[in-house]
Amino acid sequence: MSKNSIKLKNILFAIIFSLIAVSEISAQGVPLIGPEKIPDDPSAETTARRWWYMDGNRVWLKFFNDGMLGNFPDPLSSIWPKGSGINMNDGLAVIVQSKLNVTPDGVPLPTGVEPDTSKGEGTLYFCQTYFREDMDVDPSGAFNWGFYPVVGYLNLDQDKPAISNDDNSWPIGGWADEPDFVDSAGVTEWNGYFGRGKTNADLEAYYVTNDSWDLEFQQDQSSLPPFYPRPGKVLPGGKYQWGGLGFRIGARLFQWAHPQAQDAVFVHYDIANISDYDFDKIIMSFYIDSGIGDDWSTMDKTLNMCWIFDQNGVGAGGRPLGIMAFAFLESPGIKTDGIDNDDDGLTDESRVPLGDAERWTDDPMEGISNVTKFKEFYYPQEPKPHWVGDENQNWRSWLDADSSGGDFDPSIDLIRDDVGSDGVGPEDPNYYGPDLNGTEANSRPDDGEPNYNKTDKDESDQIGLTSFQAWDRNIYKGSDPTKDREFQYDEMFWNLTSKGEFNPYLLEGKINPIELFASGPIPINSWRKERFSIAELHTWDKPFKEPNFEAPLLFVLKKTVQRIYNSNYRFAKPPEKPILTAIAGDSKVTLLWDEASEKSKEPFFNYIEDFEGYKVIRSTEPYFEDDRVITDGFGTEIFLKPVAQFDLIDGIKGFADWSIYNGVSYYLGKDSGLEHIYIDRDVMNGRTYYYAVVAYDFGMDSVGLAPSENTATITLNESDEITFVDRNCAVVVPHAFANGYLESTVDSNWVTKEGTGDISIKRVDEGKIVEGTKYTVKFSERREGYDPDKAAESGLSDDKIFEIFNDTLFVFNTTTDSSLTDTAYTMYIRYAKDKYNTERFDGLVLGIDNPSIPTMQQYFWKDPQTDISVYVEESQKPKGGYKTVSTLPEVPWDYSIHFTKDTNYTATLQRFGLVSGMNLLPGQPLTFYALNHNYHHKEWNGTDSVLVPDTAAISIVDANKNGIFDWHPNDPFSDYLIIGEFDFKKRIDWGDFVDLDYCMYAYNLHFLDKWPKPGDVFNIRTNRPFRATDTYKFEITESVDFDAAAVDMDMIKVVPNPYRGTNLMEPYVREGLHQRRRLMFTHIPAKSTITIFSLNGYVVQQLHVDNPPSDGKVVWDMQTKEGLEIAYGLYIYKVESPGIGEKVGKFAVIK
Repeated sequence: MSKNSIKLKNILFAIIFSLIAVSEISAQGVPLIGPEKIPDDPSAETTARRWWYMDGNRVWLKFFNDGMLGNFPDPLSSIWPKGSGINMNDGLAVIVQSKLNVTPDGVPLPTGVEPDTSKGEGTLYFCQTYFREDMDVDPSGAFNWGFYPVVGYLNLDQDKPAISNDDNSWPIGGWADEPDFVDSAGVTEWNGYFGRGKTNADLEAYYVTNDSWDLEFQQDQSSLPPFYPRPGKVLPGGKYQWGGLGFRIGARLFQWAHPQAQDAVFVHYDIANISDYDFDKIIMSFYIDSGIGDDWSTMDKTLNMCWIFDQNGVGAGGRPLGIMAFAFLESPGIKTDGIDNDDDGLTDESRVPLGDAERWTDDPMEGISNVTKFKEFYYPQEPKPHWVGDENQNWRSWLDADSSGGDFDPSIDLIRDDVGSDGVGPEDPNYYGPDLNGTEANSRPDDGEPNYNKTDKDESDQIGLTSFQAWDRNIYKGSDPTKDREFQYDEMFWNLTSKGEFNPYLLEGKINPIELFASGPIPINSWRKERFSIAELHTWDKPFKEPNFEAPLLFVLKKTVQRIYNSNYRFAKPPEKPILTAIAGDSKVTLLWDEASEKSKEPFFNYIEDFEGYKVIRSTEPYFEDDRVITDGFGTEIFLKPVAQFDLIDGIKGFADWSIYNGVSYYLGKDSGLEHIYIDRDVMNGRTYYYAVVAYDFGMDSVGLAPSENTATITLNESDEITFVDRNCAVVVPHAFANGYLESTVDSNWVTKEGTGDISIKRVDEGKIVEGTKYTVKFSERREGYDPDKAAESGLSDDKIFEIFNDTLFVFNTTTDSSLTDTAYTMYIRYAKDKYNTERFDGLVLGIDNPSIPTMQQYFWKDPQTDISVYVEESQKPKGGYKTVSTLPEVPWDYSIHFTKDTNYTATLQRFGLVSGMNLLPGQPLTFYALNHNYHHKEWNGTDSVLVPDTAAISIVDANKNGIFDWHPNDPFSDYLIIGEFDFKKRIDWGDFVDLDYCMYAYNLHFLDKWPKPGDVFNIRTNRPFRATDTYKFEITESVDFDAAAVDMDMIKVVPNPYRGTNLMEPYVREGLHQRRRLMFTHIPAKSTITIFSLNGYVVQQLHVDNPPSDGKVVWDMQTKEGLEIAYGLYIYKVESPGIGEKVGKFAVIK
């Protein structure tokens, strides 16, 4: 699309959208109210409550879509490190508090007016939250008086809230607040913090909740007035009006797997007043019920962080315990008090466009109240002309990269922050074109774009943390509303947080500490919102051994967390995850993955392509923590150790020493080259293996940013059953073939072959191989035409020089039809690498070894006794001014140069011109000639017609410009040759470069001491890519599902035997109560029956086997036919296979 067409479209849509009122509603969405466009959601639904896990890094945290995090007594709701089974907290909750003076009818009194109880006025206290206990409960017992989730932000047919790595959890047909966040087919895209389909973090969750079901002040309160935050709004069923204080919370959770942030989870709350009233006293709080062990607790006000730890670092069962911390990150702001609350040199910032906020100003100082503070806070940024609504001046318009002065051209210019209100720009993979409302590339900031209003954390005059309290829950739990600190005692909680007190002192030993962050009171008007955010952090510090209970690892992590927050939750993203397929074999596992990662762009750095390589991770537990063995300078396990690593051949290798984190840096590989297949033979049949292929980038050395790699996520529920496997992960159990099975073989041959590469056939999935099938492999060359730059570089003024940029590989199924019409597989080949694999088809993968650039393979005399010395100098300019082959196109052909006694060849040239600035001499008689061994013609030899090589054209370069072809030893200005075909009408060739120096050399080959004598033959062999004439055929022979001669019933074994309590084949469990016992029978015929007997002949269990021939294992869960665990003792088994035979054996189960 041209710049002008984009400009015209922007103008048209700007005119259309200028007619829309402030209160908006999109197709099938909820109305958007007020200048901040807050969704007018329906009331919450008590039946929409869901939970799931944040497990995108080493922190495992159960979250609910009503605002609660963690859930005592569930022992697996808050785990760090993930998979360890060590619980870290018993529950977390966000709280919205208020003190409200109201009339007898429940209407708020004016600010500063105290209630007159004699008139029926009163004071109401609100402590709005959701927690597992200590809540106000409706007299019916059916629900709590607190927050519940809102529909429209999850798929009600699923059992989890909306989470970014599971699109089945997203609402169907769009989101309630963003109905247009769908793709071109109407399929829902992720509701990202930065726009449609945008995932800033490696894992995100999003839900919306409101307090409409808090009916406390609609029940009979004899001494207090009622309160209806939204008069006239009724709840489903029509019995009650909308209850609570009238607040909506949009919650987002973020996790990054980056080594510097892999031990943290962020929680961000967008808290809106959706009542009909303005409130002047609102406090936002965060409640922490820790559960580490013999808890201690301390707090540092300068860091806005508290941390909790065990008094000796040893937990239940002697397991080591790390520490848990909570960092307060973002507070609500006051934008109308005339005070610079956050000390950034700006007074009363607002995310709401007020007054002339959309005006451009050339005055850098406009809006700045204190230049010194501004420069200190936003260093290294300097004040500059800006849009008035962009108070901190960090929004960036699109960049006119070619300084053309025209409109935005996505093929040239950089979009930067000017992506439009959907947050998606031309560099994003889900970009479908300019925003329909004209906001893209309009050179002014719009809501939804980065670094402006709702996406800029600094466009708020934050008041910071105003209160922190910590106490022992064991002391303050009871039924006294004036003392006990429970959510049902609203007034007590208000008194606790509203006084601005800090209790930073250490709580010592064997307690159950509660921590409470608070910020406020602040005013929030109707249909306005503020923010509140916090981060949970974990490290292996031992504060009980440090002076002042310090935690140095934690302080480093806090800096990273703060850095992410300061960047508006933007941090380096790893490449897209590849899609992994794992195939079980006999004592091997084959992994295949696609190339989805390799074109990933890094939005953090102007969308550069930063993919670098893949790591293959193998584990025997689903969290891959057993592989985290690479430690930092503090001895903390930080990196996963791969079983294989493949990286680009691009010179980026070794350790990323520009980003040393706690004394260790990331290993980038060794320029090994990429692979998309890996066969792991270091496995045991019957054992469960967990694999991940993680793509990683190269970081950014200019800013010291470490490389990022994908997450590897396999989720288990409380029963240790796998409920989710991410696209780059796999779970697989290798196994032997069935007894009597003979696998198929492959017969192959080249029919014609001009390329010097080769093709290998890899059997990766025996179950998918189509036996008896014949295949033909062909190549289709695509040369991208005339390259005038290349011609000019080579001095060819008239001839066309062609380059092969890519090929297409075709695999045809020619089992019944040899016409090459039934295509089994097609692959577009980019000539960027010499070796690659096809994707899987029919259970096969072809390994292609195809030189991408023609190169010299070897050179030699036909007679090895020829004693002419040869000096080779490739890819360099020889001393004395010799020309180099790099100045000419390379030749993919094999030649032989034949020296003769007589003149029997004349130098030819179709047209005169310059080659590398030298004159070409036509018609020169020569005593040698060249043959092209890749092209042939038929000649009659007197008895038969035989194929003989074509003669190659030889052209002379008059290097010394004397008009004749002369040769002088050791003379750098001797004439030299170009050998090749210059008649492009006949075929497309390139031309060897041969310089003659007393003798001649090819590719800078010097024959130093002697002139070749008649009969000498010098050969040149090259590596070259496949051509359209190349044909490769292969056939898959028939396998034998059952060959009686191959059956050996004595191969049948029971593994392990004896069984001693457990074995390596049993799946990973976090808790011993979930152990799933396993016995495996190996080399079982595909169709058979296994009967297990007790010693007295009782049939314990009977297993009926109907396996594919490629699978010879049978796993028994060691349960009887009644579903009971078998007892220890000796057992007999009998394997019967019709028409094959039987086997009787025994095994023992030891107590």
